[in-house]
Amino acid sequence: MHRRLAYQILLILFISITRVCAADENYARSVVKVMAFYGKDKQGKDLCGLSTGFVYNQANTVVTTLHSIAGANSIIVRSEITGIMFRAKPLKVLKNADLVLLQLNTDSRLPALHSANVSSNSHETFRIWGYPLDVATMQGDNITFLSSLNNAPVLNEIIGTSTYQNLIKEINAEGYPALNTQIERVSAIQPGHSGSPIFNSLGQVIGIADGGIAGGYARINWAIKAEPYLNDLLASNQNVTGISKSSLNELYSMELTNKPDDVFTPNIVIRDRYNQKMVKTWVKSLAELINSLPTNEDDARNAFKHYQNDYKLDIEDIQIQVYENFETGFTLAVPVGSKFYLDDKSGYFVIESDYEKEYYLMNTSKNFDSLVNRADAFDKYFELLDDWILPAGAYSEYTKKEDYYRIGRDLRSSDNKVLLNVRADVYHNFLDARATIRDSKLRNGANPNTSYVLDVLDRINKSNLPKLIQQ
Repeated sequence: MHRRLAYQILLILFISITRVCAADENYARSVVKVMAFYGKDKQGKDLCGLSTGFVYNQANTVVTTLHSIAGANSIIVRSEITGIMFRAKPLKVLKNADLVLLQLNTDSRLPALHSANVSSNSHETFRIWGYPLDVATMQGDNITFLSSLNNAPVLNEIIGTSTYQNLIKEINAEGYPALNTQIERVSAIQPGHSGSPIFNSLGQVIGIADGGIAGGYARINWAIKAEPYLNDLLASNQNVTGISKSSLNELYSMELTNKPDDVFTPNIVIRDRYNQKMVKTWVKSLAELINSLPTNEDDARNAFKHYQNDYKLDIEDIQIQVYENFETGFTLAVPVGSKFYLDDKSGYFVIESDYEKEYYLMNTSKNFDSLVNRADAFDKYFELLDDWILPAGAYSEYTKKEDYYRIGRDLRSSDNKVLLNVRADVYHNFLDARATIRDSKLRNGANPNTSYVLDVLDRINKSNLPKLIQQ
């Protein structure tokens, strides 16, 4: 299980905000948002996968990536230009290139795009358009190809090593994409932009964004060549029925949830009481996260060594899910096996392990006093949950300076069964707060693969603060 989860770092990806250039607005009009619905979660919210597509061949057909809609109960395509939403169903598939042609229930009123061939080692600058990370409006950016010694690079040149052997087994089991599929190695792209067209200066599609490693930040990403594969897609007679949601869908797609009464405007997985959202970007091993710590985080590294030696932790095997807020850059590292969700009562993010719950609030504002008030409200919420007692000699602090405010308290319940630790820091324009509620009896018997790791992961989460304060 751990080995399989390790390969969930491969996500379907895609790009950042730039200005809209008048020259490419015309062909960007044919780019659409694709939403694949997979039923409902435990809270009754629709499960949805987000990708990008483009009108191709005819005004009522759209191309996107197969993995992004595989197994969907229903598919909705939305044009930002016309504001119209269409029901869609698979018309043709080309598994070896991970492509699907969707048929809309009516004419899109958008011009069908055309394709062209280009060298995979071209030094030109191209243009990519799509919907990364559930952005409200379409985004475009310049994109370039990374060089390859092979004039016709294939997917196996990226993932054809022992590092990705389990991934290769899953791809072979699913039957797509083929490892010998011709690709274009492309520069930075991000989750949610699967199926985005890459345009040349004439507005012709020369590639379709498909996948990448480590959320796109490793600069190991690829697109499917438009030619010959778009022509092959139109000519394909492969069976379009019985395509189930696959492991590749889980590995690549961007998971979203929607309110039942708002199914056409997907929301990012988790959004807190202040309307801030956290997006799951990748899964890394604990060892990888330790190596990614800033050079000034020696205390965190030493703490990891302590836990590793005392509790015999296999830091290569322990997998950590990384969630990010793309507006602030703040991250939360959540051990696989722990739960991460939004608490309905408090509206705060929660990481729950086998013996404790940790509540998080991260907030930015130019108004320092507003952040102080939110820190106080955070502290007050947990104070009212029980009849807490401050043990003799326990830690308690309320410190306020011109541009800094801290709350720190260690409490226990009157029956001595539950411990509460509250920490809240306001640094000029950023609030970082955490409250930990744990069962006192289980403190010494907890599973170190979750509970003890959480304590040290807080160091990683806090290592983002200096960067945020400078913004």
